[in-house]
Amino acid sequence: QPFSYSPAHRAPEYPHANHSTSRHIAKQMAAACISMPPAQAPIPPTPPAGPVPVGLSYEKEIWNITVDPAKGMANLNIHIYILTGVLPGRQKLMAKGQTMYPDTNLVKLGLLARDKIMLVQAPAGQEVEPVHHISPHPVDRTRSKIVCLDELTSALEAAVPLIKEAEMMAKIHKLVMVSEDAGTKLLLKVDEIQGDDNVRAARKALVKHLTGVCDRLDHLKTQTNGAAQANGGGGAPGAQAVQMW
Repeated sequence: QPFSYSPAHRAPEYPHANHSTSRHIAKQMAAACISMPPAQAPIPPTPPAGPVPVGLSYEKEIWNITVDPAKGMANLNIHIYILTGVLPGRQKLMAKGQTMYPDTNLVKLGLLARDKIMLVQAPAGQEVEPVHHISPHPVDRTRSKIVCLDELTSALEAAVPLIKEAEMMAKIHKLVMVSEDAGTKLLLKVDEIQGDDNVRAARKALVKHLTGVCDRLDHLKTQTNGAAQANGGGGAPGAQAVQMW
């Protein structure tokens, strides 16, 4: 038979429920939804303090290396040079989706364990240069290059006493000679900077700074050449390089 509605089919009523109570509950639920805090974005992992184990990829080869961000890019550039033979100026590096320049701050880059650094060798004459200048003025651009060369020289000075193998010392000697040549060419560029009294004073300061760096490189050239001849023997430079820095 067709269904017919009658009061007997109504849902049972609860004695303590009324419309005002229902509205009150609905308001409370709405207020709770509005006051709920927004969803928090995921917190990125904190980079570890101290050396970080990462991978270095170059020409289908991968090395497991340790990078100490506090020691800067110059230290990393030398490490990569020892392993691959690619000179620091020709190292086009990428990590964490960013290009790494000679003046990149590794601490701010935030390398994590098992991150990968990609290396491509830049063509000769297209060396990678620093990009974080105070201004695009030739004085500031040149100062950035001198600071990077100074940091590379300091890293070389720290590395030389740790090297025991003639093959690795010969590599360092080559890098010292290339760096000294770059410093000499940079001196010629400094001499070309023209300007007012302030520019001339800044140029004089640059010449003094760069001359000091070149003198240190000249000393390193003599030191590494003599050490390479005195040590003799061979060895596996790549294996030691992973542990040196």
